[in-house]
Amino acid sequence: EGGLADLDAAEHAPDAGALDDAERKIARVHAAFYRGRPEEYESLLAALAGLESPKAWGLRGQLHYFLMHFPEAEAEWRRALDRWPRDVDGWCSCADAVLAIGLREMWDGRDPRSRFASAIAACGQALAIDARPIRARFTRGSASNWLAEAEARRGGDPRETLRSAIADFDAASELSPDRPLFCNNRGIAWLDLGHAEAARGIDPRASYARAQADFAEALRFAPGFPEPALNLDGTLLALGDYEEGSGGDARPRHREAVAALDAILARRPRDAMALGNRG
Repeated sequence: EGGLADLDAAEHAPDAGALDDAERKIARVHAAFYRGRPEEYESLLAALAGLESPKAWGLRGQLHYFLMHFPEAEAEWRRALDRWPRDVDGWCSCADAVLAIGLREMWDGRDPRSRFASAIAACGQALAIDARPIRARFTRGSASNWLAEAEARRGGDPRETLRSAIADFDAASELSPDRPLFCNNRGIAWLDLGHAEAARGIDPRASYARAQADFAEALRFAPGFPEPALNLDGTLLALGDYEEGSGGDARPRHREAVAALDAILARRPRDAMALGNRG
C-alpha cells in the first residue's frame, strides 16, 4: 500500500546503501523537508524534478502544499493515490489541498461548492479505509462547514450539511476530547445551524445554546485562543436579538457578549476585531 512514511524507513534501513539513486535522492529530500526550513522548499522541489514514482509525487505534493501551490499539490497527490489508493494520509492531504482551492475560489467570488464536495469525498475515501483518523474527520467537518456557508450564500438550505459537520466534529472530539479547535469549529456549525433555523421560522435557541457551550469549552482548553471568544460574542448577540424579537430583553445577552470581548482585550488589548465588535 505504501505511503510517505516509507521514506523514513528507507533512509534508515540497514540496506540503505542498496537503494537506487532516485530513492536515495527522495530520502534526502524527505529528511530535509522534515527539518522544517521553508526557504529550502523551492530547491527541494527542483531536486525532485524528473523523478516519477508515488513517493516522489507524494513528497512533491507536500512541498507544493506548504508553498501554497494548491492545484499542483492536489495533482501530485492524486497521481500517488492512483498507485496507492489505500493511503489514508494521501487522501487526507488531497482533501486539504482541494479545500484550500475552494477557499480561494470563495474569496475570489467564485462558486466553490464542487471543491468543498470533492474535499468531503476525499475524506470519505480515507474513512472507508480506516474509520479512526482524526484528521479525516476534522477536515471533512471543516469542508462541510464551508460548503454550508457556500450553500447559504446561494439561497440553499445548509442544515443537512451542517449536521454532517457536527457529526464529524463529534467523532473527532470523542477520539481526542481536549482539542479547542474541534470545539470551536463544531460551535460554528451549531451557530450557523441556528441562523438557518431562524431564517426559516424555527426556534434557534437550542442550536445557539450548543454553540455557546462549544465556544466556552474551547476557551476552557485554550483561554488565549481569540476565535472562540469572538464566536461566543456573535452567538450571544444572535441569541439576544432572537429573544428581543420574541418579546424578551436582549440586554443580558449583550452584556455577556461584551464580557466575552473584554476577555480577549485583557489578553490582547489591540485586537482590532474585538475592539471593533465591542464598539
